[in-house]
Amino acid sequence: MALFTAGVTAFVLIMDSLLDDAKWESDPEPEGIRFVDPSSKEKLIGLKGKWKFKKGDNPEWARPTFDDRSWRDMSLPGRWEGKGARGYDGFAWFRKSFRIETLDANKSVYVVVGKIDDVDEVFVNGERIGSSGSFPPEYATAWDQERAYRIPPAYLREGERNILAVRVYDDELGGGIWSGPLGVYATELPQPIVALEGTWKFAKGDNPDWKEEMVDTSEFEEISVPGLWEDRNKGNYDGYAWFRRSFELEKLPGKMEATLLLGRVDDTDQVYINGQLVGNTGELDGQDRSRNNQFYRYDRIYHFDASILKDRNTIAVRVHDSGGGGGIYQGPLGIMRRSDYFELKERLESRGNRGFADAVDWLLGR
Repeated sequence: MALFTAGVTAFVLIMDSLLDDAKWESDPEPEGIRFVDPSSKEKLIGLKGKWKFKKGDNPEWARPTFDDRSWRDMSLPGRWEGKGARGYDGFAWFRKSFRIETLDANKSVYVVVGKIDDVDEVFVNGERIGSSGSFPPEYATAWDQERAYRIPPAYLREGERNILAVRVYDDELGGGIWSGPLGVYATELPQPIVALEGTWKFAKGDNPDWKEEMVDTSEFEEISVPGLWEDRNKGNYDGYAWFRRSFELEKLPGKMEATLLLGRVDDTDQVYINGQLVGNTGELDGQDRSRNNQFYRYDRIYHFDASILKDRNTIAVRVHDSGGGGGIYQGPLGIMRRSDYFELKERLESRGNRGFADAVDWLLGR
């Protein structure tokens, strides 16, 4: 028995070594939502069970006053092929009502709608709160990405009926809200100034001008972030690529230090905000491009002076992938006040959580 145990241990060590040397031959999947801080989250309402479902696409179906009583009932989560829509590919909508009797002004509210195959757009009381993937004609799947979207307080009706509407596009195979959890949650943890998950601009190749604030991106494609670019229909590509995203700030944070959370990148990266370098991991132009590095395992957390932020901003990320999967493959993605970041980190770690990155991954909408 001792010999058997020793043999198994040796085999595991050898396999670990081979995996480290070869990087991941089977590319890493995003970790998804991790509820690792029970004392800071509160489940306000569960959303599993009966929803309303209809094939097709009509923007009127997002309206809270729309009459959906004629729609088919469908139990979620689960692929729609096994629930009466066998063989269907295309657009469809889901709707569900919920009521929250009391809202705490000191807490932020998120709706969690699990994993959706392939693309989604989510509305609360007719107001769009988020999306993942890209609808045709710039189709990009996000079938493996867990959805959690913050609901602005102005969109919720305390003590009244609220309508959640989810627009879905399925390109092939299974479709729909296929995996949980499903629910509305509140958290007291510090929040980001801006969340950066969602649709970015993407281009293969390398051009130093793409770091600048003003760039012609008409030749860029759209891509859903986070996620491996191979999983976003960008081909089995190794080499340089750039990601760009614009975001607005209604209220500038003023003089302070800020923190950019960029999740994990495969393999090395340089990050610019409004044309200024704010951080990098690895040397994209040197030996760090080799396949034996481990930079894809590192969480990207970059601190910078918030004075570079404006009303309208652009973040540009230069990436080099040396083999296997590539891109900004795992969240969280967002910008926080640096003081909030350290408060959040301290509070989570003081409670003995499994991982800070896992908790923020959920907090920022992954």
